[in-house]
Amino acid sequence: MALNDVSLTSGMRSNLLSLQNTVELLNRTQNRLSTGKKVNSAIDNPVSFFASQALTNRASKIDSLKDAMGQAIQTITAADKGITAINSMIEQAKGIAQSAQSAAAGTTETETTVGAVEFSAGTVAIDVTDMKAFSYANVTLTLGAIAGDETVIVGATEFTFTDAGGAADFTNVSELADLINAALSDQGYVAVADGDELTISLTSGAFDSDDITGTGKANLAITENAEVAADTIQFGGATYTVGEDFSDTAGLITLLEADNYNASAVGNVITVSVTGTTVLTSEFTVSSNIDVAVEDAEVAATLFTVNGTVLTTGVDFQAGATDAETATNLAAAITAAGLGAAAVDGTTVTVTVASTELTNLETQYNELRTQLTALAGDSGYKGKNLLNADTLSVQFEGNTLAVAGFDASATGLGITAATWSTGGSITADLTLLDTALNTLSQESSKMSGNLSIITVRQEFSTNMINTLTEGSDKLTLADTNEEGANMLMLQTRQSLSTTALSLSAQAAQSVLRLFQ
Repeated sequence: MALNDVSLTSGMRSNLLSLQNTVELLNRTQNRLSTGKKVNSAIDNPVSFFASQALTNRASKIDSLKDAMGQAIQTITAADKGITAINSMIEQAKGIAQSAQSAAAGTTETETTVGAVEFSAGTVAIDVTDMKAFSYANVTLTLGAIAGDETVIVGATEFTFTDAGGAADFTNVSELADLINAALSDQGYVAVADGDELTISLTSGAFDSDDITGTGKANLAITENAEVAADTIQFGGATYTVGEDFSDTAGLITLLEADNYNASAVGNVITVSVTGTTVLTSEFTVSSNIDVAVEDAEVAATLFTVNGTVLTTGVDFQAGATDAETATNLAAAITAAGLGAAAVDGTTVTVTVASTELTNLETQYNELRTQLTALAGDSGYKGKNLLNADTLSVQFEGNTLAVAGFDASATGLGITAATWSTGGSITADLTLLDTALNTLSQESSKMSGNLSIITVRQEFSTNMINTLTEGSDKLTLADTNEEGANMLMLQTRQSLSTTALSLSAQAAQSVLRLFQ
């Protein structure tokens, strides 16, 4: 409806405007009561709205960081549980070690190394000084009546007899040999000139006159030569040929070692042996140019029976330059084999074989050590394990705290496996356990300090969130008591405005009575 469609009196219009304002205020009050806020959007109060939003956003950020702090506390708590359990295991290990100190040592036996000798296997010597390599069938040719510009084709490469001096030109057999070697050596061709004769061969395969073509072939004097068999040597059921399977002493040594022989060379002589076995010249079949001789008989080694196990000089341990050195080597072999605790006195080795009680205690101790490492590996939380030297980064609003873990495995704590049955020191292992307990105590103290920091920051974050939320609410929340009073007042004003509007309309009704 247009503004001028109906003419209202000044009083009616004034009362109508007042009523409209009252209704608008009444709607605003009802909205505040229903939402609990006096600022619901930037239109209501831009300054308060955006200030409240900034405070709320900061509170939300701190709240998310507080959640991460809670997870960090759980990670440290998991590590602390692991440390407590590891402490308990170490105390158990100490009890086992202390029991081992009073366990029976076991039996003692002695061995003397005077006159001990190593095992020396029987050997043969192979002298390859006069061996001959395999030579394939070849062709010897002379230029004869070959004329200028006539060709000789070898290996599909054409060579021309001419005086022009081109890249593939030759005037005598020496030049032809050079050309063939330069052009065809990578294909296995070998050309050797001797006066007016030229011999051509292949390093792998036979070469005959049919392999030579060209316009000059008919004028050549060609002689085919049969192949020359190379020297051979047979061992281990296999035959190897010089020039095919090997060409020098190093090649033959490789073949011998592949057939489980021990081989070494001095000049052209190869010495062959097999550990623990006498090698006989009759085991080798060779051609006339390879000499197999010097068959040496084996020398039996000295045997030592330790804790029921036989140790052989030269097989299980090396004899020294002196009897005393041999004793030291024997003691080392006894310890490495776990046969007992070995002590050396000159040329005598005293072996103490652990009792069953001591061996069982050692097994229990080492099992605890293994389980300790496994326990440290199981002390992680959500992919972080402070007992596996991981570092936990805890984010606060203004800075970051790095909680450094440590290696709580047996290796990380320096707890080595017990070797009491072979002479290992029980006292030394007890010292290692005490050191490990000190390390755990120190690391636990560090984690406790970090946990206190995180806990304080978590409590501070909770209080800060409350402060920010309250500040935000003060900018936007409505006073329900005030708004309730406003509602009652506006309802009263609305009733009065309606009555006033009715009264202002009575003047117009007076005019209507004139027509009655």
